[in-house]
Amino acid sequence: MKKLLLFLLLAAGLFIFPLRILSLPDDWTLAAKHRLRDAVSAQSGTTAVRIPKSYIDDIKLGMSKQEVDHLLGPPKDQLRNQYQNNWNVYHDHYRHFILVNYTAQRVTGIYTVAGPFTSDKQVSYGMTENSVRQWLGAPLEVIEGPRYRLELDDPHMLTYLTDGVYYTYYFDQHEDDKLVGMKVTAQSLENRKPQLYASPSPELAAAYEKLDYHLINADRVKHGLPPVSYHDRMSHTAVEHSIDMAEHHFFSHTNKQGLDPFDRMQRAGFDYIFAGENLAYGQLSPIEAHHGLMNSLGHRKNILNVIFKEVGIGVAFDDKNIPFYTEDYITEN
Repeated sequence: MKKLLLFLLLAAGLFIFPLRILSLPDDWTLAAKHRLRDAVSAQSGTTAVRIPKSYIDDIKLGMSKQEVDHLLGPPKDQLRNQYQNNWNVYHDHYRHFILVNYTAQRVTGIYTVAGPFTSDKQVSYGMTENSVRQWLGAPLEVIEGPRYRLELDDPHMLTYLTDGVYYTYYFDQHEDDKLVGMKVTAQSLENRKPQLYASPSPELAAAYEKLDYHLINADRVKHGLPPVSYHDRMSHTAVEHSIDMAEHHFFSHTNKQGLDPFDRMQRAGFDYIFAGENLAYGQLSPIEAHHGLMNSLGHRKNILNVIFKEVGIGVAFDDKNIPFYTEDYITEN
């Protein structure tokens, strides 16, 4: 069972005691539903690619990095992504949060979770899923890659392919199914992926952990909350659990030795007032993992809980390159 450990302050007696609340069962977990089949044939050959001029607000595909940096300032971070490239992370204390991918110093990918925003398709932050469907028509159901087939069955995400550009829209079921995130990528960038999941490496795991951290804080700030600090020591505890799940083929808050998150934290020597844990696995990147967590009420409460001050994040990959995510939230004594 997923457990949240809360401490309740009784005003009358000023006693503090632990209260474990059993929340959602493990079968609500965010296992990805991607059903993979071998492609009939692999793509071959290379051709020169024109970068379309699609955009989110002032950032357009095909712009130079110099132009983007002039508008947004230098990136706060550069993180390896699933495209065998890097997300450049731009934000102002997590306001105006945007990710930009460059190929040969030209924009080939954009993502934002910071409203308001509008794309060249006149799809804007806050539109409902039904409104987007009515405006753009039926979304894609499948993406065919060089050696994979991805069925797009996430109920809170719509993807379209228009004139060599993929548009992916992320909706929040807890905010009346409104549009809260958008990704625009050149088809040429998506076609660079030789397989569904990126090849694991320590660099990629660290990048996924850091991007997940940035996404958590972007949503916290958007909802009027302070960002959480990154807890390096707690991240070791988190990554140990992710490695354990990936290597021993299970997905649960309780490991095969019967230790739940709070047992693991206590064994690692943490003295805390509040603690909580989120798990996810199977999503293609931290972006999809984060939106999945935000659409699950128990996970969302952890992400947007004002009582949490720090978080440690651990990512590990199994033998099929599938990522496992552990987020351990804590407020220490």
